[in-house]
Amino acid sequence: MFRLNGNNMHKLLKILNIISFVVLMSIILVLINDKNQQLFILQTDGINDNLDDYNEYMKPNKSDLDIPQHTAINSMLQRPRLLCMVTTTPDYHDTKAIAVNETWGKRCDTLLYVSSQTYEGLDVIKSNCSIENHDYLWCKNREGLVEAHRRYNGSYDWLFKADDDTYVVIENLIHLVSGHNPSEAIWFGQAFHEPIRNITFFTGGPGYIFSAEAVNRLVTSFETKRKYCDISEEKGPDDVYFAACLEGSGTVMGDDRDSLGEPRFFHFAPDAWLNPHDTVYHKKAWLKNYATYNYSAGMQCCSSSTVSFHYVTPDYMYVLEFLLYKLKVQGIN
Repeated sequence: MFRLNGNNMHKLLKILNIISFVVLMSIILVLINDKNQQLFILQTDGINDNLDDYNEYMKPNKSDLDIPQHTAINSMLQRPRLLCMVTTTPDYHDTKAIAVNETWGKRCDTLLYVSSQTYEGLDVIKSNCSIENHDYLWCKNREGLVEAHRRYNGSYDWLFKADDDTYVVIENLIHLVSGHNPSEAIWFGQAFHEPIRNITFFTGGPGYIFSAEAVNRLVTSFETKRKYCDISEEKGPDDVYFAACLEGSGTVMGDDRDSLGEPRFFHFAPDAWLNPHDTVYHKKAWLKNYATYNYSAGMQCCSSSTVSFHYVTPDYMYVLEFLLYKLKVQGIN
């Protein structure tokens, strides 16, 4: 029979102390583990909350996703609305005008033609000038611009005026003006200087682009018959007269050149500029008297973001359309 004497009592107390210590430590470990789990849950909940907030912040804005390609609100994310106005004649409705319609013109948001007669398949503003020829372009372009503005005022951001033998890379045109607000009075084109009148102007051939505010001021100048803007005559160099009216209204001439100083508007077709063994000054000697800056020959002649060329035949338009938008060079990313 087990008896509790002094020695046994000492041993029993020692065992109980050990058991108590083990039990106590077990309880402490359980509590610590439970606390850590709660802390982990709290921390991960916080992380999840932060992730939810982050994901919500980074989630694309539905209003941004729903923007149509050609909707124009003054925003870096949106393409400005482009109204294109092409001057043509009845003799070229079914050749030059149709070629424009089937190539670069289809990339304009609104495409209008100015002619003395209408033509099926073309949206024509009918001009009422005395004679239908090149000498009366001041009357024709002026009437076209006023009517285009009357129809579409508030529905475009930029207006591009071109001839029916102009080829335009619309994407590069949009890129050129994308850093400017259409409420800014500015226009762009290929700058020439007319030595007799001593005026710098944008030549009409490769086209010029007006901000909406520039058109507003131009139309106001026509309607109020400002002395700096002569509309008394139908005949005259329309590009020079446009420049005088716009300068008088406080509209700024923008620089068409890119960051490398290479021009983007060209009065002649590409072949006039690209041959490195001949210069455009040799082929078109008069250019030197009008050019406001020097032009190079060869591949360095023209900006990689070139906007337009003039004197482009209908056949040539389809060639450029194929080379720019269909041809792919294999093996090049």
